[in-house]
Amino acid sequence: MNIAVCDDDLNIANLILENVKNLIDKHNDRNITFDYYVFNNPTELIQKHNEITFDVVFLDIDMPQVGGFDVAEKLYIHYRDVFIIYVTSYAKYAIDSIKHRVYRFILKSNLKELEDSIIHLLDDLTLLNVNYKFSYKDDYYNIPTKSILYCESIRNNVIIHTENGDYKQKTSIKKMIKHLPKTFARCHTSYIVNLLKIDRIKSDYVLLSNGDTIPIGRVYKRDLIEKYVEVW
Repeated sequence: MNIAVCDDDLNIANLILENVKNLIDKHNDRNITFDYYVFNNPTELIQKHNEITFDVVFLDIDMPQVGGFDVAEKLYIHYRDVFIIYVTSYAKYAIDSIKHRVYRFILKSNLKELEDSIIHLLDDLTLLNVNYKFSYKDDYYNIPTKSILYCESIRNNVIIHTENGDYKQKTSIKKMIKHLPKTFARCHTSYIVNLLKIDRIKSDYVLLSNGDTIPIGRVYKRDLIEKYVEVW
């Protein structure tokens, strides 16, 4: 996995990177492998992201070349699931950061918050990189859960809609949800949705990142919103 740190002050960027490395080494009992990159020019960060794709970006907000919020939007275009962690000196940006799908918001003076964020990040990266295993007839499948968009119950089967095509499993929505990570939630009697693939939640349907829409059942809406907020 690729981690980038970007701050217009290269000394600060290197200091943040050093702290991030140390904290990951301290808490990475899952032995996830990371490659690290540091930038003091956000344009170079965006260009490199388009080449190799960063999984996690520690990003300053107040930068003279391009503001951190604008940088984040450009990163999302290439890879919607990138984790953005804003690291800034100014608490005033906290509310605006929510509009830009912030994963965490950290003040540069608060190393305790940085450590807490690293611990949660490692948990979530582990969660995102699990596979869903199942069989259908004589075939066995092992698909990454992060590729699943949503699951749809049709008669006695569930159709698993992924970014790479559809799969069928003989099961029920009720049984299936028990085997999926917390990034999934029921939104309807007949549907499970990947919360990380949601673009917008409307009054009676969910709009996904690929443009698909799926219905929201009235009894599931409150729980869906609560889980969506928790994930993000």
